[in-house]
Amino acid sequence: MADRNIIPLGRHGLVTDMSVTEFLVGMALCRCGPSSSTVIAREVSGWLDCKLRVAELRPTLTSVTARGWVLADAGVYAIADPGSEAVKGVYAAVIRLLDRGQRFLDVGVFMSIMKDFERSLDHEVG
Repeated sequence: MADRNIIPLGRHGLVTDMSVTEFLVGMALCRCGPSSSTVIAREVSGWLDCKLRVAELRPTLTSVTARGWVLADAGVYAIADPGSEAVKGVYAAVIRLLDRGQRFLDVGVFMSIMKDFERSLDHEVG
């Protein structure tokens, strides 16, 4: 896989290039805090509504660690500041994508949830 030029949201106004599984791993770590690969796989499995084995997640854990989004120490993974920023950017984009001006969703509620999520990330990381 070729090296990517990753630009986090906020610095240059662009959303980070992130795979779905990278996003889900980041979300799991943001919500659960420092976790083992087993805990991460269990959390992601629930969102995907299917059993996800740790071995299937290993390439993603390697990727997010190599990108500096996640810190790994003795089998425990934790979200890093750049990972938190990357997840926040993609999360915001997903909320906007879901609404798409169709008013199927209450964007105000989702934006409030997003702001609460961002505040929780700031407290966890800070």
